[in-house]
Amino acid sequence: MGRIITLTTDFGTHDGYVASLRGVILSIAGDCQIVDITHEVEPQNIRQAAILLSIAAPYFPPGTIHVAVVDPGVGTDRAILAVQAGGQIYIAPDNGLLAVIFERNVNSVVHKVENRSLFLPQVSRTFHGRDIMAPVAAHLAQGIALEDIGPRFDGYQRGLFPHPVITGNSVKGQIIYRDRFGNLFTNISNDDLRQFDLVSLHVRAGYTKIERLSQSYSDVEKGELLCLIGSGGYLEIALREGSAAEKLRFPLGTEVEITGTSAI
Repeated sequence: MGRIITLTTDFGTHDGYVASLRGVILSIAGDCQIVDITHEVEPQNIRQAAILLSIAAPYFPPGTIHVAVVDPGVGTDRAILAVQAGGQIYIAPDNGLLAVIFERNVNSVVHKVENRSLFLPQVSRTFHGRDIMAPVAAHLAQGIALEDIGPRFDGYQRGLFPHPVITGNSVKGQIIYRDRFGNLFTNISNDDLRQFDLVSLHVRAGYTKIERLSQSYSDVEKGELLCLIGSGGYLEIALREGSAAEKLRFPLGTEVEITGTSAI
């Protein structure tokens, strides 16, 4: 089995777009293993793609190639990046999609994808994922060097992933994502809460208050709201055996504030 190539897109699975990516990759690197991270990113939601990719990617083996295509600027002069970070390679448009990857890997090596000999012969202005990113990933899987894809590039967008604001005894963040279970992900990470006595935490989101941080969904009764640190390392608002998103109907960007006492 050859190298692993992952796919993260906003294409959905109703149309043939994902199959086109797979077909291009397998035509060039037939022995590679293709893994879908997700194709259910909300259309053009770069921030959502950034967080989902950053949650899944670290669990793949070194040398994995990640192709991420959420590309509202397709057909413009925005660059396409090939990035070596944390022992893995990422191919994505230069639009902030790799913001969290860059933050976690300060020594990332970034190249601008320019070697047209690696593209498909005909490049559509509306489908660079198929015609540029997929074949470049396949050639990387076949052993081409990152330097042969294009020159080093320092002018890339580091992204605008929102950071929580920590002041005194509070952390203020926001809701950034809803998963299919209706859990509301925030941009507040476990690291942001290390200064607090976790037993003392109180969470306010919009008009809703939750009095403590749970360790698991079963800490509350069925139908009750709770907050916990999810498997991705971020604070989530959830509803046991139900959908917090449906119950609360908070839009993305809703402020979430955590208050508590110092653990020191």
